[in-house]
Amino acid sequence: MNISVSNLMMMSSREIAELLQSRHDSVKRSMERLSSKGLIQLTPMEEVNHLGQTIEAYHVNKRDSYVVVAQLSPEFTAVLVDRWQELENTQPIQLLKHLLMHYNLPLTKLEKLKPQTSSSCLMPPKWILPSVSLK
Repeated sequence: MNISVSNLMMMSSREIAELLQSRHDSVKRSMERLSSKGLIQLTPMEEVNHLGQTIEAYHVNKRDSYVVVAQLSPEFTAVLVDRWQELENTQPIQLLKHLLMHYNLPLTKLEKLKPQTSSSCLMPPKWILPSVSLK
């Protein structure tokens, strides 16, 4: 089984609304419309907003977040690209810990993880993962 870290990462409708400087309810409506046309897949979730209230939000994968932003505000696509790069560079270890725990593998395997620095400072580090059989 080949698991890509980027396939496991999600972005919420609330976060997309913040990036676009739009109302969350407007973003959610657009996402529902795109989903009803079969263009994106939504994962309904509950989140706590800045007022401490539980609200419904949608989570989408990287591809679907681009579709949403292209629909709502094409000029913010660069902001979304920057945010995904930030997420991809900061969350791999957290996701790997979750996977190792899910498959009952010792967390000591994380010690074997190390970033492989790129010759170009513009490229994010690539992670060398130990070979683990996920059955």
